[in-house]
Amino acid sequence: MLVLLLLGGGATVAAVLLMQDDDERDSETAEGQEYVDALVETADAEDNPFTGDQLRCAGAVMVDAIGIEGLQDAASPDEIRENPEGGLGDFGVRLDDEQANQIVDGTTDCGVDYRELLLGYLSESGLSEAQVACVDEAISDEALRRLLVAFLVEGEEATPETERELSEAVESCGVDL
Repeated sequence: MLVLLLLGGGATVAAVLLMQDDDERDSETAEGQEYVDALVETADAEDNPFTGDQLRCAGAVMVDAIGIEGLQDAASPDEIRENPEGGLGDFGVRLDDEQANQIVDGTTDCGVDYRELLLGYLSESGLSEAQVACVDEAISDEALRRLLVAFLVEGEEATPETERELSEAVESCGVDL
């Protein structure tokens, strides 16, 4: 699925320290940094569209969004490194809507432009400039966000309504994904 490609597959799992200062973000702890490092290493493939700074920032966002209690049993940094293709679900992590929205907002703040990634993917898939421009016009920011959040919460089983909204927008441009 396209969103899995955009999110970097294995770059979506983290864990943090058991004890920390109340004001300290999970990603700022020593153990949190170990998980951020593991996430960056597993996502650092040549076909990954994120820059190194974006990967590091996105890893910290995930550590902070998921938090200690949700991740303690997920995986060690070594387990993440051993399964670079693994996603959150592969490690038993389940996100709620609030966490998914925090990840989408945070990664956007990291400079990840999901619309640009989608349009780049469509361009590379052989669509004409006119078709890509049409898709850009047809897909609202809200629809793209709903798809990203749904994918983070539900995985590849994202709601048919969300996928249908995207599919209809793309098909209106004469594009068959």
